[in-house]
Amino acid sequence: MKLCNYLRMIIIISFLSLAICSSAKLSQAVPEAPTSELMVGYHHPSWSDVDPKDILVAFSVWAQKLASGVGLTVKTEIYTNIHKIVHDFQQQKIDIMAIYALDYLCIKPYIDAELAYSSVQQNKVSRKYLLLASAEKPFDSIQDGKGKKLANVSEDQTAQLFLNTLLFQNKLPEAKQFFSEIQNKKKLSQTVLSLFFGQADLAVTTDTTFLTMAELNPQLRKKLKIIAMSPPVLTRISLFRKGLDESLKKFLIHEAQIMHTTAQGRQFLLLMQGDEVRIISQADIAPLETMLHEYHRQNPENNLCPVIKD
Repeated sequence: MKLCNYLRMIIIISFLSLAICSSAKLSQAVPEAPTSELMVGYHHPSWSDVDPKDILVAFSVWAQKLASGVGLTVKTEIYTNIHKIVHDFQQQKIDIMAIYALDYLCIKPYIDAELAYSSVQQNKVSRKYLLLASAEKPFDSIQDGKGKKLANVSEDQTAQLFLNTLLFQNKLPEAKQFFSEIQNKKKLSQTVLSLFFGQADLAVTTDTTFLTMAELNPQLRKKLKIIAMSPPVLTRISLFRKGLDESLKKFLIHEAQIMHTTAQGRQFLLLMQGDEVRIISQADIAPLETMLHEYHRQNPENNLCPVIKD
């Protein structure tokens, strides 16, 4: 009897030990967020075709799930003014900033930030901007576009950077002087349709947009051709404030990486046209930075970046 009791005790202790070890491993795998408040600033320029109210609602639903049970309060503010969001980030009123990558390069000298993450589309964190032409017309390079009609999202500064850098590299004037007409569209998909239906001679879009449209309408691949392409560039990114609590940062990185596994996260990603979230580094943003430097080298009189007010 004593032997049976002794063996039973050994078994119980063994199970308890396994439970404690499993719990310890789980806590290491999923970082815990300290009890704190997280401030998120989302820069939303007025030209964007996504309603900021929709962004706020979708993000808040996901953030509420993220914060539940860990004592984390998440507050989000939409900014339409680049100067205001930079000021608040400088004053440490914002812990995470979501912003266009080109805008980040412009404000980089004014803020103390760390690259965080960006959304993935078609298994790529970067996009390539394309210059498309009709396959039935003798357009082989940007030089052939002189005096022609261009469809573009004129408010997309990265699209403008790609197009004008391409023109300057080929010793040509900037877009508004080179093309006879620039049709300003709201979405990159609309530029492709304008070209497809013969309303424009050339169009600027991205590889992800073009591939998605071509899957739905294979005729696009037959009737349109690529005559120029940018390097892979980031579009929207998120930044951490330097000095953000390390345990909180690890928790946020983990939650962002599994965002696509939750219904709330997928809803937000769908709105942002992403499939999942991936951590980014300086290597990811370097091609866009190189293109910006090249633009300013070719056209030193025209600075694309706004002067940030103190």
